Amino acid sequence: MHDDALIDATMQAVHQIARSVWALSSSHPVLADRSPAQIRALGFLSRHKVQTVGELAELMGVTISTASGLVDKLVDNGLVERSTNPDDRRQVLIRLAPPAIEMHAQIKEIRRRQVLSAVESLDTVQRDCFVTSIQAIARALSDLNPPEPAELAIVGAAD
Repeated sequence: MHDDALIDATMQAVHQIARSVWALSSSHPVLADRSPAQIRALGFLSRHKVQTVGELAELMGVTISTASGLVDKLVDNGLVERSTNPDDRRQVLIRLAPPAIEMHAQIKEIRRRQVLSAVESLDTVQRDCFVTSIQAIARALSDLNPPEPAELAIVGAAD
């Protein structure tokens, strides 16, 4: 397969996997009324446990005011809790509330079952090859330096 075709096929497959996993878990009743940005915020909070709104904004790549608005809605819905940092009373910390922790566990289990079902449909050789290959691609991508802002502008203009 030619390099361009290989890259396109890889990107298409990764996109299809992500879209399929997302489609099933996003239909969870608790997520039905949530925006994609709110779901992303909940995901970051599930991985990073306790953080400030500014830290969440940085992780999400949004402004502090955008992250603050997302957090306000999630607090209003009982999915995020705010507390004062005991070491610095000027700082407000955010974390998932118990209902969101339970919801995240349910969604993770749904995704695990979905992926297990797909992986079990492969024969042993395909399964071993897939896992080894996807791990190698993940490592290679994580080792890359992030693109400079000017490079991103060029990519955006080309699309």
